[in-house]
Amino acid sequence: MTLNEFLEKIKNSPVELMGVIFHSKTGVKDFRIVGEGTATRVGFQFRDIAQGIVDNKSSMITLVHNHPNGPV
Repeated sequence: MTLNEFLEKIKNSPVELMGVIFHSKTGVKDFRIVGEGTATRVGFQFRDIAQGIVDNKSSMITLVHNHPNGPV
């Protein structure tokens, strides 16, 4: 899956998703969904984000999140 496909998946999801993009000095290293919820809420564990940071030796992250029912 490409980064654009990942972002489209989050954007078009019927449920709330929490995603993380892991960056290094040379660019995007990885991206993953760390939480999947309902139409109105999503939960996630910080340890999943922290593990991704360690796994990817990330110097920066971007959190991405959708609102399938419009702005809240």
